[in-house]
Amino acid sequence: MWCDASMIKNKITLYGKLIIFLIFLQNVYKVNKVNKKYKKVNLMTTSTVSTRLNNETIQMLDELSKATSRPKSFLIAEAVQLYVKEQAWQTKAIREGIKQADKGEFASDDEVKKTFEKWGINAD
Repeated sequence: MWCDASMIKNKITLYGKLIIFLIFLQNVYKVNKVNKKYKKVNLMTTSTVSTRLNNETIQMLDELSKATSRPKSFLIAEAVQLYVKEQAWQTKAIREGIKQADKGEFASDDEVKKTFEKWGINAD
């Protein structure tokens, strides 16, 4: 098969773009080792945080990292994210309670007693 210099140049350029694209995909998508599925990783919206952990926690983290074949940084980030999401409702509920209190919206004594009675607590 005969081809001229411009065809070769175009093929090299195309292959170069393909390689750059594949490198990009490797950085954006990571393979989950357990089920071999691709998971998109958002690399642009992360920040570095430094903290101190006691030796017992570090040892447990090392063991978990080995058992799950996950980096410690992944496990720490996942744990913090789950904790923050789980606890976020508390601050929201407190803010809402403060707004209601500022408006003078309080539960009546009877409502409080009924709520305590529902849980088996005598509020007298």
